[in-house]
Amino acid sequence: HLLTREAFAVYARHLKPDGFLVVHITNAYLNLYPVVMRQAEALGMRVRSRFQDKDPDRFIRENHYMILTRDEQYLRAYPSVDRPLLDAQGRVIGSRNDDIPGVGLWTDHFSSITPLEWRD
Repeated sequence: HLLTREAFAVYARHLKPDGFLVVHITNAYLNLYPVVMRQAEALGMRVRSRFQDKDPDRFIRENHYMILTRDEQYLRAYPSVDRPLLDAQGRVIGSRNDDIPGVGLWTDHFSSITPLEWRD
């Protein structure tokens, strides 16, 4: 229950007004982006998504995390770095929007992973 409304309320209570909450959402099976996005919206916070592609030569695995904050200076200075969208030849043609409309706010009494399965 680390991604529920109740858990995020606890996290938010410990933040300074311009503090940051960083949530690691890398997952091979589930797209956790919409879950964290709904929590940010419920808290009145904005999000920056940070995606780093794998780099086997440097022993770096793919990772994805989200930064939730109300710090306007940070939000203006640092745009999201999203997962690249590739064409059939593997060329970057944009970035993926990992949000899924209709995913509800997870609470201690409700959560569903069904809409979160990766469908590439």
